[in-house]
Amino acid sequence: MQIAAESAEETGVEVNAGVAAFVPLAPGTVRVGVIGSGRIAEEHLRFLQSQHNLVLAAVCDLSPELARRTAAQVDASEWHPDYPRM
Repeated sequence: MQIAAESAEETGVEVNAGVAAFVPLAPGTVRVGVIGSGRIAEEHLRFLQSQHNLVLAAVCDLSPELARRTAAQVDASEWHPDYPRM
């Protein structure tokens, strides 16, 4: 998994492990997309849902059914079977 986060204050992209993030909704709020919906993603998603400055926007997994199911569980507005489409 990869994480890329962009905040209103950043001009670059921060990279870590687990999640990809997109354009902020409002200052201090970040839209987040998760790449991978396996067992470890459950832990990442649980943590991300506890963060008040994040919006879970998309889930991506090679299994379309798993991506769709996971997106529904976390109220993500989108799901994708491959990350370039996300």
